[in-house]
Amino acid sequence: MSATPVLALRGVSKRFGAVQALTDVELEVHAGEVVALVGDNGAGKSTLVKTIAGVHPIDDRVIEWNGKAVAVNRPHDAQALGIATVYQDLALSTTSTLSATSSWAARSSAAESSTRSRWSAARASS
Repeated sequence: MSATPVLALRGVSKRFGAVQALTDVELEVHAGEVVALVGDNGAGKSTLVKTIAGVHPIDDRVIEWNGKAVAVNRPHDAQALGIATVYQDLALSTTSTLSATSSWAARSSAAESSTRSRWSAARASS
């Protein structure tokens, strides 16, 4: 395992008005690591994922990508780093395994990135 995590949250906090949703969250994810986020309803799991995905910008501290502080203030910022989120939706498929869903998400993210790169290259050459 590498010493520098691919993704690190350092003391991350998020507030919605008077509600403190996340307080001083510390998280490190290293290359090749699979991480499960488990907790009670209302524990902040979705909020944490949405801060990483840029849906809810953090209020305090820092998110690091490959050891460097990054601003993830909107979904586009997360996508530019290669962060993709697959939200739970049982209506999509009631029979998919975690492995199949993860594989689909990786292919979808790679296809989107490839399309975005081709579009950028075509736009630059016009």
